[in-house]
Amino acid sequence: MDDWSGTTPGEWAVRDGHGALAQVSGRGTIITDAALDAFGAEFGVKHSEVIIDRLSGDPDRAPFQGVFSRRSLSMGCAMMASDLIALRTEQMKSTMAGQFVIRLPFQAGDIRIGDTAPKTVSLRPDRALLIAMRSDIHLDGTFRAGHRYTDFFVHIAPGAHLDDALSDRIHARMDQDMVVQFPVPHALSLRARAICQAEMDDCVQGLLAESCALELLAAGITANPYAEGSKGPAINAGDRKKMTMIRDRLLAEPQGDHRLVDLAREAGICVTALKTKFQAVFGQSVISALRDARLDRAKAGITQEGWTVAQAAYRVGYRHQSSFSVAFQRRFGVPPSRLPRA
Repeated sequence: MDDWSGTTPGEWAVRDGHGALAQVSGRGTIITDAALDAFGAEFGVKHSEVIIDRLSGDPDRAPFQGVFSRRSLSMGCAMMASDLIALRTEQMKSTMAGQFVIRLPFQAGDIRIGDTAPKTVSLRPDRALLIAMRSDIHLDGTFRAGHRYTDFFVHIAPGAHLDDALSDRIHARMDQDMVVQFPVPHALSLRARAICQAEMDDCVQGLLAESCALELLAAGITANPYAEGSKGPAINAGDRKKMTMIRDRLLAEPQGDHRLVDLAREAGICVTALKTKFQAVFGQSVISALRDARLDRAKAGITQEGWTVAQAAYRVGYRHQSSFSVAFQRRFGVPPSRLPRA
């Protein structure tokens, strides 16, 4: 039976995250299927890649009513906040392009992530879910009529224009194909929930929303990839030998066009194992290790062999001198043009 029956006009009686009934104002707007398609497009979800199995309720009825807000942030990412009542029960499966997204839920529930062997993640109101993947992301979850769904999202789409330092941190997370939950301070959770339940119609609400989003983003890019009691992948002597072989290859040939799939094949393991085990052994991703190897070699070439900046960029595998100079200064604190030459 629908949980929102027997209420006064303009209100819903809904189940909160603990299954208890709560009265919620009927304010907000009807969220149509078309609006959901637009929402999904923000996350790189194509309409053809969404499968909806309606379990109960009128199929012609809109799926949600409530408040939904989106805001582009100064750092090049976006935040989305929603406080919705499900008007029909349905199971929704979707596929979106690899990306970086943080979801802070305010209700318990399960979501399945993966394709052939999906992993069930139990959402908790005191923890945020970070999904940082380069490959396609498959999601499967159920919305139940009369239940309330309140969520705060921080989203970085592929190709977003980010600060170089932030871009490096985001890409390092995505290189690990991370799906992890991390704790959120209670005060931040309270502020984010208030934003979800308010319509951002003035500059103050917008500033508060951006503050919450950036704080959550900072927590996400520093989250322990082996949280929730896990100590990370098991590493044996054979794994260390393989990871050392890969690192030595990067150091010996920093200018090479190293692809993860080729390095993994050389080590006799899959790409996912390469990324997680390399990170566990050396404390950085394969991509970060390659970047450091290239910049170290460039510095030696300039200071010891008389390379010009243009020569250094080309010889260590950078296509654009400007990108090389930015990365070099970020690593060593000075632009390559100011280094003494041999």
